[in-house]
Amino acid sequence: MLNILKQASLGVGEVKLRAYGKEVKTARKSENHIGTLPPDLVASILQLGVHGGNRELIWLHLSGGFEASRNANGEEYKEAVQRGLSTENSELTTAIDQDICRYATNKIEANPLYQKSKAADQHKVPDLTVVDSAMLRRILLATGTKLPEIGFNQSFCPMVRFLSKHIQDEESIFWCFVGILEHVLPSYYDEQMSGLAIDQHILSLLLGRFSPNLKVAFERLNVDIVRLTFPLFLCVSEYVSPMVATMVWDNILLRGSHVLFEVLLWSFQRMEDAIDKCATNADVQSLFHRSLQQLTPASVIDCSTTYGVAKNIVDEWRHVYLNEYKKSYRLPGGVSPMKKEERLQRREERQSIRGQNIRVLRSSLEQTNARVRQLKEELKSMIELQTMQEKTLREAVIHDKLVDTFVDDL
Repeated sequence: MLNILKQASLGVGEVKLRAYGKEVKTARKSENHIGTLPPDLVASILQLGVHGGNRELIWLHLSGGFEASRNANGEEYKEAVQRGLSTENSELTTAIDQDICRYATNKIEANPLYQKSKAADQHKVPDLTVVDSAMLRRILLATGTKLPEIGFNQSFCPMVRFLSKHIQDEESIFWCFVGILEHVLPSYYDEQMSGLAIDQHILSLLLGRFSPNLKVAFERLNVDIVRLTFPLFLCVSEYVSPMVATMVWDNILLRGSHVLFEVLLWSFQRMEDAIDKCATNADVQSLFHRSLQQLTPASVIDCSTTYGVAKNIVDEWRHVYLNEYKKSYRLPGGVSPMKKEERLQRREERQSIRGQNIRVLRSSLEQTNARVRQLKEELKSMIELQTMQEKTLREAVIHDKLVDTFVDDL
């Protein structure tokens, strides 16, 4: 399976895919669209893996990026970059620049998460430590400019880095990334993160259905499944091996984002035998990450076979919760997000109250300091008075003794 993924897929499906890829490459402006592939060809692709030479084209089409780029003017990416670069003091630029600093060469080399493993060398996996920071910055600025309702998220840097290992053209990376944010994982990265909140709630329900014993163990250990799975939903490529991450994204783009549920449920199933050895949240998190590292390309196929039924459940529940959210602005779990204007008003009220409290505390502190200074002066005066009284007493005692001595001499 590893050779299939890194070299070439075999069988009828690969021959058709190669022919289809050439056809689209020679007619990119035509109506040909990989999303219209026949089911038997999609099945062949899923079983055999996407050929590396076709992945750029396939990902660009299936993400919706090709359609978006075709509907835009040819200069939109450059214009978006220029708009981003023209606002050097903006909050977006500051956030991106601060995050890109984490990917400086010296910091990556010291980060064990980005050390190239022996397995990576053996299977000739692309070196993820190679980062074009300038390109990364341009793509992120253009994305934040084109999608202001999303802006920037710290998971964007590793996502764009991952895409850049499979898509060579900078503008194609941008459009593929935009397609993922808008169509593949909608409402995952906006201000409310409503899509992510809904999916995490659905995952909790699925966990109770497919792994009830594990859910009981999570409740016993007070494990927050939202906090546990939050990073993986946002950036799955950072928590599995590069080859598995590639195959997971092949499946996500070909079949849908419910593949994330299949991967997570598979990982949870692997945790059941060892969960009794966990005593803390940290133990559970470590076990969870170890189960993710056990994922192989064959496991990804096994995930779809074992938990493929979850797709219909996910789609149904997504529809229900999304309609509820649109009507009441309520997310699963009873969370009721406020509108932006209301949140800003509440924030201003809290800031006003905090400012008033600070002024009261500062005034009280000044009064206390003044009282302390006054008490210090009074204490100093009392000490001086005590010293004078002691001196007078000593002189009186000496005088009294002298008088007694004089009387005795008489």
